[in-house]
Amino acid sequence: MTDLGDVDRLLALHQQARARGWLRGGEAEQLNVVAAAAHARRVGQAPCRLFVALLRDQRWEVITQADEDQARRLLREHADGPYRWGALAPAAAVPEMPLSDDARLVLLAPQVLRQAGWRGELFLGVKLQDPTWTRARWEHAQAELTRWRLQQAQARRRGSGLEPLGAPWADGEDTAVVFYMWRYAVREAHNTLF
Repeated sequence: MTDLGDVDRLLALHQQARARGWLRGGEAEQLNVVAAAAHARRVGQAPCRLFVALLRDQRWEVITQADEDQARRLLREHADGPYRWGALAPAAAVPEMPLSDDARLVLLAPQVLRQAGWRGELFLGVKLQDPTWTRARWEHAQAELTRWRLQQAQARRRGSGLEPLGAPWADGEDTAVVFYMWRYAVREAHNTLF
């Protein structure tokens, strides 16, 4: 029974099973052996007997995802040593920036309308559901969402220590030009459609 919890012993049992012709070599087979041991320990009334039967008959279909996850963890710890959570540097915190209800609706509208089967222009789909929406309100909410996304990206960049990769507006200098171009593109698209 203790052999089923020891990865070194399980790998030795894997070699013995290969010598008998029950298994082939490789990492996938090692994973199957360790997962079979985890399964046998978890459900077997006679875990050693169940483990041998699983190996001999190659009954990998009874292994659950939890058994396989435990086996991966055991093999990783065996190869690399135990994982230490404190070893990683903390991720840079991205400050929470408020987003209005209108901008939040514009953010979620594509997903919600597509799931509902809407294939037309997003603004029209929203307007059909809520007639209080105007084109100006929609464009204002889109502009706010664009500014919010830009602020989020800038905050992440500052926290990561990375420099922008050729985006001239990433430092905020040309933001007015970008918004002007975006607004022009929206108007042109609107004029083309109507």
